[in-house]
Amino acid sequence: MGKLSKRKGSEFERKVAKLIAEAYGVDWKEFLPRTPASGGLQWKGDLIPLKEFKEIFPYYTECKHQERWSWYQLFTNPSKSPLLEWFHKAEKESKGSSVLLVFTKDRAPVFVMVSELLLSFYSNVTELKVFDGEKFLAVLLLDDLLKFLVSGV
Repeated sequence: MGKLSKRKGSEFERKVAKLIAEAYGVDWKEFLPRTPASGGLQWKGDLIPLKEFKEIFPYYTECKHQERWSWYQLFTNPSKSPLLEWFHKAEKESKGSSVLLVFTKDRAPVFVMVSELLLSFYSNVTELKVFDGEKFLAVLLLDDLLKFLVSGV
């Protein structure tokens, strides 16, 4: 990975950490620090909530700011979509935690892919459903997911 793309990824991880912490009304550095080496050490995932924050945010969060994904590919050839590849890799590393794949590309909003089961009891969330061959996943704006998680509506 080049220095520029590594910096871009690190900046995106900080942005996501700040958005999540802001939604919960906490300081991001105290509750959701970035993982050392961005998941490259024994810790997996890009954002690991500290112990006291895990009760309210028990999610394995992987962040991707890359240009190589497309909606077209997700719908026409999902098995080759980097989005599903990243999500499935995160599921394997999550040790049973619910996965949030937070992703974007240049000049695009921040989206999140989650298991549809996370949203199954609520109907006030606008989502796009994707079938990965085994289960349905939901894609929505990160802001909408955070409002849903914080308020339950």
